[in-house]
Amino acid sequence: MEIRKYFEIIWKRKWVLISSFCIIVILVVIATNVLTPIYEAKTKVLIEQSSALSAIMSSLNVPTNPLLTPNLTNIAYGYDTEITLVKISPILQKLIANLNLKDRKGETLKPEKVPFSITRLILPQPYIAVDQYLSSNILEITGGSTNPAEAAKISNELAKLYIDNTVGEVKKSFRAARLFIENQMEDVKKKYFKSLLERKNFMTEESTVDLTREISELLDTITKLKQGYNDNEATIAQAEESISLIEKQIAGKEHISSNLINTMESKLNDLLINISGKKIELTEKHPDIVILNKQIDTIKKQLEEKMEIAFSEKAVSMAPVYEELIRNLKDAYINKKTGEIKRELLKQFIDKYQDELMKIPPKIMRSSAIDVSLNANQDTYKNLLTSLNQLGVAESITLANIRLVEPAVEPESDALYFPKKNLSYVLGIFLSLFCGLFLTFFIEYIDNKIRSPEDIKQYGFTFLGSIPKFKWFKGKPMVSKLNPNDPIYEAYRKILTNIDFVTLDKPYNNLLVSGINPKEGSSTTAMNLGIILASEGKKVLLVDADLRKPNLHRLFGLPNTKGFIDLLFGNAEMEKVIQPSKIDGLSIIPTGPATPDPGLLIKSNKMREVIRGLKGKFDIILFRSAPLLIRNDAVLLMRNLDAMIIVSRNGVTNHPSIARTDELLKNSKITPIGIILNRV
Repeated sequence: MEIRKYFEIIWKRKWVLISSFCIIVILVVIATNVLTPIYEAKTKVLIEQSSALSAIMSSLNVPTNPLLTPNLTNIAYGYDTEITLVKISPILQKLIANLNLKDRKGETLKPEKVPFSITRLILPQPYIAVDQYLSSNILEITGGSTNPAEAAKISNELAKLYIDNTVGEVKKSFRAARLFIENQMEDVKKKYFKSLLERKNFMTEESTVDLTREISELLDTITKLKQGYNDNEATIAQAEESISLIEKQIAGKEHISSNLINTMESKLNDLLINISGKKIELTEKHPDIVILNKQIDTIKKQLEEKMEIAFSEKAVSMAPVYEELIRNLKDAYINKKTGEIKRELLKQFIDKYQDELMKIPPKIMRSSAIDVSLNANQDTYKNLLTSLNQLGVAESITLANIRLVEPAVEPESDALYFPKKNLSYVLGIFLSLFCGLFLTFFIEYIDNKIRSPEDIKQYGFTFLGSIPKFKWFKGKPMVSKLNPNDPIYEAYRKILTNIDFVTLDKPYNNLLVSGINPKEGSSTTAMNLGIILASEGKKVLLVDADLRKPNLHRLFGLPNTKGFIDLLFGNAEMEKVIQPSKIDGLSIIPTGPATPDPGLLIKSNKMREVIRGLKGKFDIILFRSAPLLIRNDAVLLMRNLDAMIIVSRNGVTNHPSIARTDELLKNSKITPIGIILNRV
């Protein structure tokens, strides 16, 4: 059913389809034969997967830096960016200048006018287009012109300029980087030598070469001194214990002392002090230590001899057993005295070296700060030298990742890019058909006018029939002037038949004829229905109840001095206002003189009386009222009438009007007999 509906629409709008199809086909044929031919030539450019520069530098054993050897295919932006780079203004300006490209007016082309647009086919002038070739890593550069030789030149020249520009940009980048590094190296070099000088001054001021070794030596010295101090304490304790024990054993005996022994002890003290200091500062094999050790041994022997003489003089009667004790006592005293002297010296030297050790941390902090700065400047200087070497090699052998793989050739004179006649004709036919169908259905879609019985039936109204257009001759469109076999005459007769059929179970004596909007033919319809009814031998009365814009008296050529308004006001008798027409059996009541408030008359009680008085005098009375959607007269009249028919006009009445009419009648609880479609 839907397909059938589509064919109905196409058939209804067939002239729209045919007209649009023919017009577009003719335009395509004319354009194809009139348009200036355009030729195209194509150049293919390869964007390599690997960097030739990187390969060469690797073969030379030169370490490469990714930042200095760009690989176009690894850049995230992809081929869209490369396509844009081909069409940048500087390259296009060089292309225009090198080939002296002109526009249609003979003026030098502007860069922004060079890229392809659809207007270049209608208004031809040199153009270029760039696309990726079949999803590969090849760019296809197209040159277009009305001259085939110029098209090939445009394509090849643009490819050359693009490659040259790419190489130039890479070299420019290398050059800029090299100059930047050279400038930076001067500053870094100064900082590096300044750090070296600071290191030298620190080592001179602090009289040090290696702080780590100094710390190790100081710790070793302090450890040895503390070990010596502990050993010395043990010696003193042992000596004191020996003295205490011996003195107890020789208790009560006279001890011997002399100035000589005291003098020798004093000498011994001095030598011990001297040797103790030397031993701390020097090694055991040092010459001074060796001499001092010999002097100590000599003095000890002399002291022992003197002490023995002193003991022998003072204690001749001393038993031999005491001689050994005296010697041991002598040695104990000597050891104790030596230990006490060494204790003081060891304390002094331990304190001295600990003080020196505490001075090391500030030196370490200062040395570390100098080393950090020195190492940083040294590494930076080294890296800059390496990068400068790489840039020098790269700049001297710069190669592009882009190369020409297929130059354009001049197209043959018959190898047109546009227009291609056969293709244009085929496409023109399909385009014409598509546009025709589109226009057909689009007009149908936007057309909200009532044009068929189906349009009326979808609102639930009974379709009583359609009336063809009148042949307008001199005078009024009356069916009485037509042959009874005329289609228009037959249309009115069919409408009356349909009205009788619809009202079989509810006969009517009076009938209201009303249009939906003005000028939809309610006056003509009422007049011709009355004529047909009169021709069937019925006594018919036409009443013009449109008190605002009366029209029936004009159609019949009658005066409007007295009429329906006079009856409502009671100013005239019924026989005085009924006027006979030229049609047998058909009488007319015009509206009569205008009144300031027709609405009051329509809904007055007098209206009911007048209609009741007319009913007995005629077989059928046809009332014609103001349009439904303009005035409320028709709704008010239906309070006193039997039935109603509605007149719509083909191509004038629209769907919203029908919908509003349906709503109005339903709200007023009025069910019309049906709707007539006028002027089909």
